[in-house]
Amino acid sequence: MLSGYNGVKRLAKEHPDWLPIVVASFECAKGFREFAGRWVLDELNKAGWPGLRFGNMRAKWFPGLRLLVGYGILKHEDTVRGGRRAYYTMPDPEGVKKALSELGLLNKASGRDFQTNEKVVDTNIPEELKHIPDRPYPQGLLRVMYQDVRMHNLSKKVDKKQSAKEVLDECITHLRKDHPSFEFRYDKEFFK
Repeated sequence: MLSGYNGVKRLAKEHPDWLPIVVASFECAKGFREFAGRWVLDELNKAGWPGLRFGNMRAKWFPGLRLLVGYGILKHEDTVRGGRRAYYTMPDPEGVKKALSELGLLNKASGRDFQTNEKVVDTNIPEELKHIPDRPYPQGLLRVMYQDVRMHNLSKKVDKKQSAKEVLDECITHLRKDHPSFEFRYDKEFFK
């Protein structure tokens, strides 16, 4: 079985759209020893989560937390309500915390900038992310990095604000160091 740290790192490569769900699960695990999948969804919705991508559509629900169990991030504990509600624990919260910190994702669930911990309000980030595809790998890394850098750039503690296009170009330049032959895709009409 994978440790929480390794599970999050692997999930970031294989299913980057699930990273906000890991963050919300971590927030639930901090407050409760066992928690229900519905509580994770409530945490996501408080943070303005855009939803999971299914083809060209987004859905503001997820098909249970079995994927996170398979990666060793969560452990299924019990099922109640006639099999309709499952409860989970996080066996390695420190490993999950370390991986989320390294990915710069820890404060997203609270709607705060991950670098300054400052509250970010009135952003168009969910709308902007609709114009950056998440597949194939490493395209999902671009989405995660863009969301983090854009949120930080919109915080009050940044002196020089950048446009969405400038942030996107900066992220692509950074990611090209590790993926020089990959052609990152985005909606060029939207990001002018």
